[in-house]
Amino acid sequence: TKKPRPSFGSARSSPYPRRPWNVGVRLVSRYQSWSESQTPYSTGPREMPRAIAIPGDQVDLTLVGPVPPRQDLEPLPAEEPGGLALPSVAEPAIPEGSDDRVHREVPSWARGAGVLAGLLAASSLLTAARTYPNYFPFLNALTWSHPVYWWASDSNVDFNQALPEVRKFADQRGLKVLDLDAYGSNDPTVTVPQARFWNCQLPTPDDANQWVVVSSNMIMDGHNCTWLMQYPHEMLAGGSMWAVRLPPAIPPAGAAGGPPPPSEQRQLMRAPEDSRLFFLKLIQHPEQLPQASADMEAQMRKYFQK
Repeated sequence: TKKPRPSFGSARSSPYPRRPWNVGVRLVSRYQSWSESQTPYSTGPREMPRAIAIPGDQVDLTLVGPVPPRQDLEPLPAEEPGGLALPSVAEPAIPEGSDDRVHREVPSWARGAGVLAGLLAASSLLTAARTYPNYFPFLNALTWSHPVYWWASDSNVDFNQALPEVRKFADQRGLKVLDLDAYGSNDPTVTVPQARFWNCQLPTPDDANQWVVVSSNMIMDGHNCTWLMQYPHEMLAGGSMWAVRLPPAIPPAGAAGGPPPPSEQRQLMRAPEDSRLFFLKLIQHPEQLPQASADMEAQMRKYFQK
């Protein structure tokens, strides 16, 4: 014998055990029973069930009065696969001939905002194309009043990614030796065979009238070499590095047009000595690592004891 179908007057009369997951089963079952009593294209009054969840695992189902038919709503669709008839969502009716009126109601500021958004998107694409491939030192138009090394430093500007441009510069001018004040502790000759270690704060008379290359990070941050930029110079890799043609006679340190005096010189990372020489020596002579480490420790102890 089949079990009697549960009553739909109240969930308390249901024969199913009172468990939380049975609430959904009872709701679906009751909705299906109600939908089966309606024809797919019924236009007469309907009685709509309303489910109200209460604490625990009980659900009360109350039948409300007849609901008058709506002329602007679509009828219930045919039964979906699975046995549950789902009502469709009716779109609001738009009076005939009202398309022009709706179009005219779009605010003028909204159209202007759309045009502005399009212009900004086009400007972004143009800037990306114009800057390629030198995205490292890129700064927007609000910074054009000063060069990039005035605004930023470190990996925001140069992280040795510009060394291929330095090699191209040396090859184009047929330079056999190129003094290079690079930012970092690696060996630049791997990328630039013509490179020679150089400190822009300590030029020698032999450097006069020669091309040199300095990282933007060493002009105002790592070193103090703004004196170079008063001489003919070329921007490399979008401003990551600069090639400078030194004058025929380099003024002495502290003089006008010359490098800074010792009191105004500074080293990379504010170290007491130029640490690049230490790492460069280890790269070229790794067998000297124990002695080099001991020497570095002694120098640091002496510096911090002052």
